Amino acid sequence: MAADPPPVVQEPGRHGQIVTVFAAKGGCGKTTLATNLGVVLAMGTGHQVCIVDLDLAFGDVAISMQLDPARTVVDALPMAGHLDTTGAASLLTRYRPGLEVLLAPVTPGDAEKITPALVGELLTVLRGIFDYVVVDTPAQFSEHVLIAMDSSDHHVLLTTPDVPALKNLRVTLDMLDLLSYPRQIRSVVVNRSDSKVGLSLEQVEQVVRCPISGRVPSSRAVPISINKGTPITLDSPAHPVSHAITRFAQQRLLPAEVPASGVPAGRVPLSRRARRSA
Repeated sequence: MAADPPPVVQEPGRHGQIVTVFAAKGGCGKTTLATNLGVVLAMGTGHQVCIVDLDLAFGDVAISMQLDPARTVVDALPMAGHLDTTGAASLLTRYRPGLEVLLAPVTPGDAEKITPALVGELLTVLRGIFDYVVVDTPAQFSEHVLIAMDSSDHHVLLTTPDVPALKNLRVTLDMLDLLSYPRQIRSVVVNRSDSKVGLSLEQVEQVVRCPISGRVPSSRAVPISINKGTPITLDSPAHPVSHAITRFAQQRLLPAEVPASGVPAGRVPLSRRARRSA
């Protein structure tokens, strides 16, 4: 049996960035983008990164990265309300040095046991351990997803250049505006941006009424990398898809800094969360 990885230690004053990847339509490539962003943010930067699979019922991060889900978020249940750094570190699965993963439950019914409060507690502790926490989400505005959005410094909103996905993105943007999330923390990424489907990127911007921050081309190499269990940014760093994801991370995520106040730009005041849940 392989030895457990060394414990992750919280550094005094660390206040990591939380990046939530979301699309209101399934099949857009959220998990692929989230896992590859995690790799890029950790690779060659010295940053400590954690990927959180918040698709509690149907999470694919474990299978996409060929990880054994011996420990998952459900193991946090006994620690709810008093989770600390040591407890959070015990839940993680190491992918490679500098990149840890918090996996979704694998047993049917376990997803229902995870409360939004526990998700918030986990993200709070993890941001004290890691420089970046990348959250993969289900294709719905669940309370768990809204907790992640509340905690986030950046919302990465993924779409594909087809009418149903763009309609759902427009609804998502309207919802984020309704909940008063700041627009400056969001980025729209178009996956399969070079697909010949009759919509140009200019038309996409007109439909969603929001600038495009990232464009990821389509390629058969992506499903091949998924089937191999190796993110394409590791499997083929020189590939155009890898270049696109790396460029987006460098332009939109890596330069971000936490304000001097120590409060992340995307933090939602407690009063707003209370109003929403009322």
